[in-house]
Amino acid sequence: VHSGVGIRQICDINIYADTYSDKINWEYVFPILKQLRADIFAINAFEIGKKYLGYDIQCLRPYFEQYAVHIDCSGLIEDILSAGIYGSSSTGRLHSSTITLNSFNSNGKVNIMRSLFPRAGDIMGKYTYLQKHPFLLPVAWLQRIAGYAASGRFKSARDSVDIGCARTELMKKYGIID
Repeated sequence: VHSGVGIRQICDINIYADTYSDKINWEYVFPILKQLRADIFAINAFEIGKKYLGYDIQCLRPYFEQYAVHIDCSGLIEDILSAGIYGSSSTGRLHSSTITLNSFNSNGKVNIMRSLFPRAGDIMGKYTYLQKHPFLLPVAWLQRIAGYAASGRFKSARDSVDIGCARTELMKKYGIID
């Protein structure tokens, strides 16, 4: 949900599942994944392991059959590869997290304005004066805009919006958000 995952996390998930598959109670795990709305994502992460990384975890076969209609890892693998090893390949991707987090917290609605003009609590870490003076939020917004303009990061901001919107659609596809 934040800035995505990288191929390293997908490898870790598949290596762990393969190594400990006989010790994992999948009948317990999958209902929890479903409750967390992560079951379709998980089966597609395992599909990446099977299709591209050479893992064929036998005990997952019933879940591959059960979720067959939801298996399409093409969008996920594209997002993962563009995310880099740890999911943070660019500032555009890192900043796209505000769009995906806002979409996640608002049932799938993309709110660009909330991402461009965040609440004081969301940016207090960078603009510490907001901790004592939250009424200075418009000043922080102007400071952010000036910072983007001075650094020439407007392309990065546009990339953030594009990546965030694409990732929100991907999260909808995998059932993470409505």
